[in-house]
Amino acid sequence: MRPFSILAYVLLVLGVTSIEVPEQFDWRDKGLVTKVKDQLSCDGSFYFAALDVIASHHYLKTGETLDLSEQYVLDCSDGYNNGCNGGGLLNSIDFVRTRGVVLEEDYPYSGTAGTCKINGSHSLFRTMGFVILARDEEVIKTVVGTIGPVGVTFKGQSLDSYSGGIYNDPDCQLGQSYSGVIVGYGTSDEGEDYWTVKMSYGASWGEEGYMRLARNTGNQCGVADGAIYPILDK
Repeated sequence: MRPFSILAYVLLVLGVTSIEVPEQFDWRDKGLVTKVKDQLSCDGSFYFAALDVIASHHYLKTGETLDLSEQYVLDCSDGYNNGCNGGGLLNSIDFVRTRGVVLEEDYPYSGTAGTCKINGSHSLFRTMGFVILARDEEVIKTVVGTIGPVGVTFKGQSLDSYSGGIYNDPDCQLGQSYSGVIVGYGTSDEGEDYWTVKMSYGASWGEEGYMRLARNTGNQCGVADGAIYPILDK
């Protein structure tokens, strides 16, 4: 199911650029991407992006679709994150790496931080590692087009009012941080390159829960800073 080989992965790590990468790609066309969720009033897009990219790579590895619990990570990742008051994509993935995660049905989302209701470690995904990509949009394109979706954090202003189109704001670095999952990339009819980013504001936001973020415009909004994807052992 996954369109990459061990050789392609080794070439990518070594920086060899001869890997054949499609010019346009979208994992939604492959039936990979899970439903869009809504983080509600909690400032926790990094929880959603972390579990979304993990679930995507689990599907690529096994063909199994899982709905993972953001509320579990929200409530239980003290020392890694700060509830609804801040945290990070890397911190959330690292928490899952060390403590595991549970299913949404076992720990449903409420949108507010609470006391951890499930203590201890859990085997689901606990043995995974992760790859932090070089600060290079071509590297991200190669991974998305040949391996799988990539979690990213970027800056933005007034994303609440985003309703569609390619987000290209030269002052976006002055805004707050958001996390999402790059599930594809392409070029518009007008010749503008973009990333397709899955967000966590519900399906009525943006372009059915997704946004297009300008690509190849000098690391728009810092999208290439700290891009990450998981390596699953099982």
